[in-house]
Amino acid sequence: MKNSNFEMPKKLSPVDWDWIFSPATVRKQAKKIYDLAFQGGTHFSIHLDKLGQATDLVLQVTKEQYPNGQIPYHGRMGHFRAAKIDRPGALTTALKKIYGPDDKMEIGRAFLDLTFVSVLLDAGAGMVWTYRETYRETVDGKIIETNKSEGLAVASYVMFCQGLFSSDSKNPYRVDGEKLIQLTVDQLAKGFQVSAQNPLVGLEGRLQLLKNLGQLLVAKKSLLGQSRPSGLFALLKQKTTLVGGKTQLPASAIMQTILEQFNDLWPSRLTIDQRGLGDCWIYSLGQSADWKENLVPFHKLTQWLTFSLIEIIEMQGWEVVAPGMLTGLPEYRNGGLFLDLGILELRNPALKSQAHTADSKLVIEWRALTIILLDQLAEKIRLKLGKSEEELPLGRILEGGTWAAGRRVAKSLRSDGGPPLSIVSDGTVF
Repeated sequence: MKNSNFEMPKKLSPVDWDWIFSPATVRKQAKKIYDLAFQGGTHFSIHLDKLGQATDLVLQVTKEQYPNGQIPYHGRMGHFRAAKIDRPGALTTALKKIYGPDDKMEIGRAFLDLTFVSVLLDAGAGMVWTYRETYRETVDGKIIETNKSEGLAVASYVMFCQGLFSSDSKNPYRVDGEKLIQLTVDQLAKGFQVSAQNPLVGLEGRLQLLKNLGQLLVAKKSLLGQSRPSGLFALLKQKTTLVGGKTQLPASAIMQTILEQFNDLWPSRLTIDQRGLGDCWIYSLGQSADWKENLVPFHKLTQWLTFSLIEIIEMQGWEVVAPGMLTGLPEYRNGGLFLDLGILELRNPALKSQAHTADSKLVIEWRALTIILLDQLAEKIRLKLGKSEEELPLGRILEGGTWAAGRRVAKSLRSDGGPPLSIVSDGTVF
């Protein structure tokens, strides 16, 4: 783990791990690349004069999607409601029949299990794949077609409800580590309706993530109290405080707890003392020999999971505080918004037609610049609406939002609505 300027340490202290897993570090390291861009040291130039156009577009899209101004957090629960079907409501009804109408904890555990697995399965699906759902609650068994992130969400929801992730034959609505370990590629391919005509990018990578999760859940069973993702509730409860009669949990504590306990489920891109650093990349910033100056963490899927769990955690009566500590999500919808609108511009246009890997300097830069620009965009949106950060946190702006606006612009520029850059994906980053 070397480059020409520095060498990674063989061991890290708990403080060092906290640094790698902190959303504040994600912002800090991204800001260094942002500053470097203005010095001409990145593949991208930045045109802040065009940020107003993005502001207006995001506000327009947000008003269309949420005319009443009630914007939820950017999270997986919204995708479970794709095609305006209330799948979470249907699942809640089914769970109440099992646990009774007042058992918030067991209902919450089921939703946490579902959401955890669904987020792990949520990476770029490719531009061809589609999921066809026969939703029996609709009239005449109507076929609902979804694709991309919503399609992956619906497919994972159906697999969950069918008991694919449960080892309890009497209760399909759970995820057990023992069952995840036993999953086969054929089972997952069937669940996602994969065929030669309906290919899904990164199927094997998704399966390996689930198997990795299963192994971690079994290994941590005594810590979690069960071999289910929802054992996370017990760990999060330790991070809560009672303030004014309310049980409060910092959003950053959710993210860091997930990283502390589950970060090893990601492929071993960078490891120290046999422990994976996750969505964290080497990017040499100048000539510094300090290893911390040459790492850029993103933890995108972990932050996506954190945002997605906020609604579920608050279902327990807890209050998630300081959500603004989390960063915007550095993926191709948000990043595409800035590139497609000319706020970011490649200094060498020929790079647009080439494929790039997640560890390439270009992709690391694109993701880092996206994080900082999302913060700046959020400030402009709040200013126009006369809202404070507390009234309109970043998570709601993403949902309102930047992600949908990025998709809209992509569709207007490219017939398949794909990203502006070609990214080689293994199904575990974007």
